Amino acid sequence: MICYFDNAASTKPYDEVVSFYALQASRNYANPSALHSFGSEAARAVEYAKGEVLKLYKFENHEVIFTSGATESANLAIKGTMEKYSDISNSQMIITDIEHPCVSETADYIEKLGAKVIRLSGDEKGKIDPEMLKSLVNRQTKLVSIIWVNNETGIIQDIEGIISAVKSANPSALVHIDATQGFGKIEGNLAKADMVSISAHKFHGLKGIGALIYKKNLTFSPQILGGGQQNNLRSGTVNSPLIASLGKTCELTDIRAVYSKLTDLKAYLTEKLTLLFSADCINSGAEGYSPHIVSLSFPGLKGEVLVHMLEEKEIYVSTSSACSAHKKTKTVLSALGFDKARIEGTLRISLSDFNTFEQIDILADALEKSVNTLTSLKKGKA
Repeated sequence: MICYFDNAASTKPYDEVVSFYALQASRNYANPSALHSFGSEAARAVEYAKGEVLKLYKFENHEVIFTSGATESANLAIKGTMEKYSDISNSQMIITDIEHPCVSETADYIEKLGAKVIRLSGDEKGKIDPEMLKSLVNRQTKLVSIIWVNNETGIIQDIEGIISAVKSANPSALVHIDATQGFGKIEGNLAKADMVSISAHKFHGLKGIGALIYKKNLTFSPQILGGGQQNNLRSGTVNSPLIASLGKTCELTDIRAVYSKLTDLKAYLTEKLTLLFSADCINSGAEGYSPHIVSLSFPGLKGEVLVHMLEEKEIYVSTSSACSAHKKTKTVLSALGFDKARIEGTLRISLSDFNTFEQIDILADALEKSVNTLTSLKKGKA
């Protein structure tokens, strides 16, 4: 039995989404910008997707730009906002020190252009204090970009409190929420944000499609120039079948049901891990964390070795974010104060509503045996 527990990296798409995409690709292959009725049918598929994306979190004053995924969406939100200011050297941007690379690397780029970038630290869990953030916002603050659910530990930020704090300090400052890990899994008032980035493949959609959801009155500096598609904000022929598949993913998503299932699975998993090892090994508990991510550490062991030992049994987990797996340091865990041994011994188990209690039993048993084997080998070498 394949036991897939790397859902923070990518999820299995719903069968209905795959079938719907195949139908759209075979039927709606006309260019949505074409003047004839065949093109109009493809355009209607795009409008259907917009409606479903906006409906899932009750966005009422927002528009949608379809992108290749959250990385492109975050780049458009950050570059598109900051580059439109001619006085960028007098502009300020605020992020946290536990952002996904799509935000942190883009912020580094903006900093090289002359903008001031503040990297805010949270508490020992990485939780941001809205009042602390508020004290950093000033008249020069153009943009605040915050990750809603951290992709490595699962810590959930108080986005409503954060948005309120930013707007009370500077009403013209924009707030971008990287909602990649939370969208479709947990409830939240995303509609208060100026911009929201998402990826379909993180909540049972297909890869290669995402969106930047933004308030209708906003303007951006386009990052892709050409024929002026998508309100002249992202040129290029619109991929209506893939976009329609994102709409179908949103239509099928029942956030409350998903959250309930994930919460039960995580509770069962953490109980197992606590009995087999100890509560001290778990980096992401229940309160304040997403129900789909469990980070745990075995100091003195190598997480990468454990990953491959489990892989041999068709059990798939990860050590960290797939987007930063090839980097030498795990900056999120470092920012949280983890020492080298704890970082190197970290595993990330991420759940989806496709997982079962039986799979968790299999994982727990295999992980116990793998940890015991590695520990014995280490003692033998000592």
